[in-house]
This record gives sequence, structure tokens and C-alpha cells, in this order.
Amino acid sequence: MLELFSHYILHFERYFILSRQSVLIIQWSIVGLAALYALNVTKGFD
Repeated sequence: MLELFSHYILHFERYFILSRQSVLIIQWSIVGLAALYALNVTKGFD
């Protein structure tokens, strides 16, 4: 029983780390897209 519980905790920890990484990747891609968009808008005004 205890072994199953510790296995479940390890699995949850791994999932949490993965989801945290994916959130960071999504945030950075949004930041990158916003920066590209801002650069294109400023280039368009030139």
C-alpha cells in the first residue's frame, strides 16, 4: 500500500514538473510572438 502511494506521488511530481515546463514554454512563446508583432508594427510605421 505504501509503495503504491509513493509511486503515485512520484508520478504526480513528474506530471507537475512537466506541466510547469509547458506553462513556461507557452508563456515564452506568447512573449516572443508579442515581441515579433511589436517589431513588425514599428517597421510598418517607418
